[in-house]
Amino acid sequence: MVRARAGIPLDDLTEARDWRLCEALLTLHAIADEACAGLGVALDAAGADGLRYRARGRELLARTGSLARIPAHLVRVLPKVRTPPTGSSVRALSRYAAVLVPGVEARWHKAPARRLGLQPCGEGVNYLLLPWPLRVRSSDFRPVAGPLQKLADDPFGFFEFVPSGRLDLDLVDRMLVAAQDEVETVDVVILPESAVEHGEIDDLEALLARHGVTGLITGVRERPARPGQFPRKLGAHRRVLR
Repeated sequence: MVRARAGIPLDDLTEARDWRLCEALLTLHAIADEACAGLGVALDAAGADGLRYRARGRELLARTGSLARIPAHLVRVLPKVRTPPTGSSVRALSRYAAVLVPGVEARWHKAPARRLGLQPCGEGVNYLLLPWPLRVRSSDFRPVAGPLQKLADDPFGFFEFVPSGRLDLDLVDRMLVAAQDEVETVDVVILPESAVEHGEIDDLEALLARHGVTGLITGVRERPARPGQFPRKLGAHRRVLR
């Protein structure tokens, strides 16, 4: 069906004028998505053929940053871990794979996992939540004029978050020791939005790696390059520590 209609204008697809072709494309999309189950995160066992198929996909992912044989600078296909539970968009059409536009670099890391019953506390993943900063003051928030003009009918303002103290790595170290005394292992450390300055990331990752932590999720901030500009907010930093 698709090959027979290869010359159809794209407008006919966007407006669903040829519904049989649209139906065929959606069917192929569903088949391809189902075939990608287990390539990023394997949730069930597989036979010999399935193991070889998964190994090939993961080899492509590690070597090229994509599950597809198409050059990654044209199309990048990545494993999809979850589908948003609310809303309806193109992203909700797939469950196991996602297509990224060119120019987005991706590196897929596999975090070491404990096998059930073989190691202490091996029945799950232990998360340590670090509430930093311990105290938030009104002086930590500073108004920023910003490059955007205020709308007369909808006035609003901008601010930057600049806490007075740096991340206390000694305190993080003591909290990890205390946590490991309770559960023996900490797998992932999570800090709040804008908790860590960009220049503190390397030292924090080095400290966590010494404690055997395999993952870090934190909000990252950066100071503005020049006065009057918005501070650069880097958003969420997710990293597998190896």
